[in-house]
Amino acid sequence: MLQRKDIKRNLVENTVRINLRNYDADEKRSIRRLLDTACHLTHSPVQATIFEDILAHFKDESSAYYEVVNKCFRNFNRDKLIQFGINLGYGSWSKGAKLLSNHVKSSDTILSWLVEVPVDDSNAGLFTLAHLTNLFHKYTEYGVNSFLFEVETMSEEFFSALTTVTEQHPDTAVFLRLTDTLLEDEIMKQLFSLNNLIFLIPYGKKNTEALSDWLLDEGHPFSYYMTIDNENCRAFSNDDFLRELSEKESPLFITLRSPSLTEQNALLLK
Repeated sequence: MLQRKDIKRNLVENTVRINLRNYDADEKRSIRRLLDTACHLTHSPVQATIFEDILAHFKDESSAYYEVVNKCFRNFNRDKLIQFGINLGYGSWSKGAKLLSNHVKSSDTILSWLVEVPVDDSNAGLFTLAHLTNLFHKYTEYGVNSFLFEVETMSEEFFSALTTVTEQHPDTAVFLRLTDTLLEDEIMKQLFSLNNLIFLIPYGKKNTEALSDWLLDEGHPFSYYMTIDNENCRAFSNDDFLRELSEKESPLFITLRSPSLTEQNALLLK
């Protein structure tokens, strides 16, 4: 017999798939219907407000946001998008948020919804299968279902362990942030098998195009990321740069702020 939480998740997933069933025939209507359904199904006033704000961006038939969604569905595997989206939206920000809130109230401990894990050659050996299994188990018990691995290693043992643990926790959302280094084919093949992992790749680097082409060929969801510092902040706010970015096949882009960025230069980004 399914647990109550599993029934709720299945209901959410079925609702998403039903609303997207006719996506190819009527993209804009499917997007609006999905967001409208989300507004009505949520029991949280905060979440309802968020969905209503998002829906407002799609009221205009010529809104650029339609092309953002279309690029995702056109270039990425839809099943992977749906599973990752539900894991993030429901697993982390709905069910997970409630569990996390209860834990914080009972233990007076502050935890983030996202676990950030830096991994490089100096500590990669510590992240064994057993260690990662304990890490996922510990945080998911609290309702934390999202993990960000900031990876600067080529360790096959680490990636093998990460692949296994991520596969064993299909309801989690795993972000894998890579550096400007091409991983071995065998490692990438393992990672491509996962439906609950999204890649974050650096923008404007030597191997950016090679990485993005590789991911696009597999239809695996990914986002670019860029660290904004005092040297590139003006270029980032330039129209030509934004136009170039809008032409990329992945419409997802994450900006990170360098600790050294001055307040004066930060104003250029607004």
